[in-house]
Amino acid sequence: MGILVGIGQQVKHDFFNLVGIKMQHKRLYPRMEIERDIFLLGNIGEGTTDFTDKTDDVTGHRVKPELVAYGEDGSSGAAAMVSGTAALIQQAFKLKHGVLPASATTKAILINSANDVGTAGIDFSSGYGNLNTYAAVKTVQEGRIFESTIQSNKTQSVSIQVPVNTSNLKVTLVWTDPAAVVNAAKALVNDLNLIVKSPDNNQWLPWVLDHRPSLASLQLPAERKTDTLNTVELVTVNNPAAGTYTIE
Repeated sequence: MGILVGIGQQVKHDFFNLVGIKMQHKRLYPRMEIERDIFLLGNIGEGTTDFTDKTDDVTGHRVKPELVAYGEDGSSGAAAMVSGTAALIQQAFKLKHGVLPASATTKAILINSANDVGTAGIDFSSGYGNLNTYAAVKTVQEGRIFESTIQSNKTQSVSIQVPVNTSNLKVTLVWTDPAAVVNAAKALVNDLNLIVKSPDNNQWLPWVLDHRPSLASLQLPAERKTDTLNTVELVTVNNPAAGTYTIE
């Protein structure tokens, strides 16, 4: 089951500050880790890139919020917009496949169809982007989804065709992770790794943010490398050559 949570204005108090530094990136809760499978949302003003609700999950170091959306009354309205879009995704999926999608599938569609806003690439202000309801539903209708299960220490791959004159290839992997044992050194139980390979054997790793607890680190652009923290992994390729690409 997926849970949507809006980042409320009440988080913006000094006692939520990261390591005592007064800055824009705040925790949602003091001294607590944000659950991996909570879908955390931020608010974006209409026609602007002013993100009114921001956080940095400095205990789990994960990308939060994962998505932003327009909310007339803040993040509560943004959560309602995303919830409505999730319902449309589920309806479109059931019309096409006869069953409802897994919660991880719905989340993957929301993230993969989002528009990049603010700082180029993923960041701690807008997460993986701004909600795009039309693109989300179109993703389902065009069948650009792959659902599967995988065993430990196994590799699974799927091939996709990239047509000529494609401006951007975007691949998102999402999974629901079981709870770790109490006081485990690492909260992530199943560490899946996403790689995209081109016809000429070039490969791209996911975008990963620097989570070190300082303002300078949190504002650094994302880098391509193995992600060992998040249950969402995103790969983008600008102006990909046409051909058969392998997703592993």
